[in-house]
Amino acid sequence: MKFNLGFIFMMGFAFNLARGIQFFTPVAISLIATSYGLGGGISLTVLFALLTGIWIWTFPETKGKII
Repeated sequence: MKFNLGFIFMMGFAFNLARGIQFFTPVAISLIATSYGLGGGISLTVLFALLTGIWIWTFPETKGKII
C-alpha cells in the first residue's frame, strides 16, 4: 500500500493531538470527583469514550480506495 506524505503527516497529527487531549483526562476526573465523587468523574470519561466510538462510524469508507 502506498501512502503519500500528507496522509502520513495527518496520521501523526491525529495521534499526537489525541495524546495531548488525554493528558487532561486525570485533571477532569479529579475536578469532577470533588463535586460528584469518583464515580461521577469516571462516568464523564466513559461518556466521551462512547461518543468517540459512535463518531468513528461517521467517517467515509476507505476500503479499496487509494488514500
